[in-house]
Amino acid sequence: MTTPTNIVVLGGGYAGILAALRLHHRTRGMAVNLTLINNAADFVNRIRLHEVASGKKQPILPIKHLLRGTRVHFQQGKVTGIDVVRHQIQLETADGMIQIPYDRLVYALGSSPDRGQVPGAQDYTYTLDPQSAQLLAERLPRSKQLLIVGGGLTAIEGATEIAAKYPNLRVELLTAGTFGEQLSAKGARYLREVFAKLHITIHEQVQVAQIKPDHVIDSVGNEYPFEMCLWLAGFKVSPLARTTGLAVNEHGQILVDEHLQSISHPEIYGAGDATTIYNLRMACATAMPMAAFAADSIAAELKQKPRAAFRFAFAGRCISLGQGRGLVQFVMADDTPREQTLTGRAGAIFKEGIMRYVTLSLHLERLMPIYMWPKPQKVQSTTVASQLATR
Repeated sequence: MTTPTNIVVLGGGYAGILAALRLHHRTRGMAVNLTLINNAADFVNRIRLHEVASGKKQPILPIKHLLRGTRVHFQQGKVTGIDVVRHQIQLETADGMIQIPYDRLVYALGSSPDRGQVPGAQDYTYTLDPQSAQLLAERLPRSKQLLIVGGGLTAIEGATEIAAKYPNLRVELLTAGTFGEQLSAKGARYLREVFAKLHITIHEQVQVAQIKPDHVIDSVGNEYPFEMCLWLAGFKVSPLARTTGLAVNEHGQILVDEHLQSISHPEIYGAGDATTIYNLRMACATAMPMAAFAADSIAAELKQKPRAAFRFAFAGRCISLGQGRGLVQFVMADDTPREQTLTGRAGAIFKEGIMRYVTLSLHLERLMPIYMWPKPQKVQSTTVASQLATR
């Protein structure tokens, strides 16, 4: 009798769900046990958390519902450790501590907002995790002013969504760099036009040094008062990979080869924000292709079939800018901005379509392995560098 291969997926985000669903199909007919582990019972659609903060209700998507009809077993619990010698996951559940064995492991624990960079951020700011976004939404209707720290795409979407919903709210944004620097000149101009129409004040080249209960202090002593502060100045990954002994970069992301296998522990595959390859930025646009490829790579390995190298090409950056506005910044394969953009209502429709496709693709993948992504003509360099950039 063949002993089943235990394949465990850590994380129930975009990467984890897609990897588990893909493995369900790719290992059909094989003797495998598939398990997905996540701390929460519900899937968090992170690309819509700025809408949650503005007060929009979002449907609840139980992970068990996304996995229904598949061979994937869902286990809720908090991962407290990985024994890479015995190949076991230590899991804290509602019923106590348990051990889950693995022969192949997909590490897809994702990332979370990083409020540990600056003193006071953890204590005096909101951020875009489900709980904090809901608390912010409850307070916004009674507020007069909001200060947002961060200049990446998440901060831009948060500022415009909230300013459009609450036109009498004074919204200000602090960014450490030049506003819109990740866009083309044309894209940056349009972005500034939208911020001007929404009366959002931009403070550029501000290095935040400390946050007090009602004001931000920058590196030269300037103060920026606030009634509420929304911290969107970066993301961090779980320290679990580092403490486990996996090879990681300076940020704690797993270093992987062209097959997305850990360079130190090849029975472990990485996908999503917690993994670094080809200097890809953190986003669901990169997490989902990595997840699908990791699942394909595991199945090919178990079947002893040849495996290709992971390839990925960027196509654009889609930004929602409040009610009825959007910006699609087209980019080259390496994420360098082109001058071409799609703006206004057309940009909003395009962005909304992309966001709907993200969740739709998970439902479709449950039925058949159809998820695809753009690929460059040539395989990228295998340099395992990292870019923990603000989305």
